[in-house]
Amino acid sequence: MVLSGSQDSFVERSLGQLLGRLDRESRSQQMAQRAESRHNVHAPAQLGMAIRGEDGLPTEFKGLYRAWVTDVSSAGLGMLLEHDMPRDVVIWANVQSLYTPEETDVCSHILPIRVAYCMRLLPTTFRVGGAFVRDVSSIPDSAWLGSGGVS
Repeated sequence: MVLSGSQDSFVERSLGQLLGRLDRESRSQQMAQRAESRHNVHAPAQLGMAIRGEDGLPTEFKGLYRAWVTDVSSAGLGMLLEHDMPRDVVIWANVQSLYTPEETDVCSHILPIRVAYCMRLLPTTFRVGGAFVRDVSSIPDSAWLGSGGVS
């Protein structure tokens, strides 16, 4: 028979080891890869394509994939998706749920990202990192609706 106190210390030890390792790994990765701070969020989003206006900025959005944003930094977004995403593809992220109504003007919540990595976590769950594309004029035609992209 195992005493309840022994069970408690086993769980505490096991969790302590796991969480300690995860903390060390995240600190070493963050220091090696990130100069900016990340904000943990939990918000729905959509990935898709945009229609390019005459000024070269997005005017409308067509959602293709549902996503769940888990973190945001000045460099990009961390998300969970049900689909694999090829690396280096440029796609638009509609993150309207992260904005208040006062902060949202026409299409300000539609941001271009370049897929930096995609990692399978579960059979139909993928962790995707997207780096913001700051120069909209560099976005390939394939990322725009009606100009070589999906119509």
